[in-house]
Amino acid sequence: MLSPNVKDFLEEAQGNLRSALSHAARSEKPIINKQIAEVMTAIDYLMKTEEMTDKIEDMMKKDNNFFGDLF
Repeated sequence: MLSPNVKDFLEEAQGNLRSALSHAARSEKPIINKQIAEVMTAIDYLMKTEEMTDKIEDMMKKDNNFFGDLF
């Protein structure tokens, strides 16, 4: 699980990047907008992947044979 501090900083970074993208859309080259959007997407994936990993780990703790013969 992401610590509250890390989650807060990531959410703050997303907000700052959203503002940067808003301003960049008016004055920067399209490649700049694309790169900012990719960083925002990467942060979003990071947080969602962490949530998903936590859920899987919780399910594995509840059911020792969760993955059957795979592991």
